[in-house]
Amino acid sequence: MPRREMTLRDSVIRALVPLNAIAVENPVLPGTPDVNFVEGWIELKSWEFWPKKSNACLRIDHWTPQQRVWHHRRSRVGGRTYVLLEVVQGHHYLLLDGGLAARMLGKLTRSQLESVALARWTGKKEMKAGLLEFLRPTPPHVAPRDPDPHRRRAVRHAR
Repeated sequence: MPRREMTLRDSVIRALVPLNAIAVENPVLPGTPDVNFVEGWIELKSWEFWPKKSNACLRIDHWTPQQRVWHHRRSRVGGRTYVLLEVVQGHHYLLLDGGLAARMLGKLTRSQLESVALARWTGKKEMKAGLLEFLRPTPPHVAPRDPDPHRRRAVRHAR
């Protein structure tokens, strides 16, 4: 893992502590994403700068075929997978759907990436807060609790 991505991973793990995030290094299954959390997986990609030409695609050299396959397979069966792309110059962060990234990452321009991103932030602080908010699971509907669960309920008997 490149050094920039290690730094990004540390920031993401700290930001997602409430979601039980852990760093993953899996030599047994190449392509496994860098971060697992209670609701899914995140692959981290860091790039130094945007392409100079507006019509040039952002090519990520270390986006491997195994990573593409992993995200494609997992998303195809309903798993939640993401790619968090950091562009260091300008402190830009884009959160992409893993299935879409499997097909399109490396083939899109900056404006196209920004338009398909699930979320985007400028600044590390904003990314950390926004990522947690975006990934936080929606609580299931819960019936109201009895205010006094220890109270004995009267049982009426039919006569």
